[in-house]
Amino acid sequence: MAEGALAAGTSRRDVDDLLLLALSRPHDALARARVVLRGRPDRYEASVARQAAGIVLRDTGDVNAGVRELRRALQLARQTCAAEREADVLGSLGTALIYAGQTAGGLAAFDRAIQLASGVLMGRVLHRRGIMLWNLGRHTAALDDFRRAVSVLERADDPLWTARALSGRGLVYLAIGSSARADADFVAAGH
Repeated sequence: MAEGALAAGTSRRDVDDLLLLALSRPHDALARARVVLRGRPDRYEASVARQAAGIVLRDTGDVNAGVRELRRALQLARQTCAAEREADVLGSLGTALIYAGQTAGGLAAFDRAIQLASGVLMGRVLHRRGIMLWNLGRHTAALDDFRRAVSVLERADDPLWTARALSGRGLVYLAIGSSARADADFVAAGH
């Protein structure tokens, strides 16, 4: 197999789909990520595979292993010189670091991701940071992120992530006692 070639039967699209699979079918995603990594992937492909593995490990309870995989994914992403790739990994790493009790490091990763991201990816990273800020009880900052995320995602015509951002903002409104605003956001997300 040539340098940078994927495992037989695996395409670049399959590698990109690993990130979706990590959330919907985590065990399949982890197995596929390991196949990709055994197939001598290029830096981009290896970064995506390690990010998917890191997300699965983080979300299935092995947070420290998830952080290690995501740090490797970040190193590889930086070597690709693709700011969007780096920003996406930083968003995943930020969540993992916060789950690992490293709140300052996690928020710094999110800050850097937002500096690097644009368009839809920026909206998605803002949403992810908003969720973490809501979990941390930092409601004012979470509302700011969700407001920005909704604006960016609506402009980009991304209905799925707009609905997620509206739902997140609704949760923050509930947390601060603004039930009418929360209800409006939940209804808008449902549409």
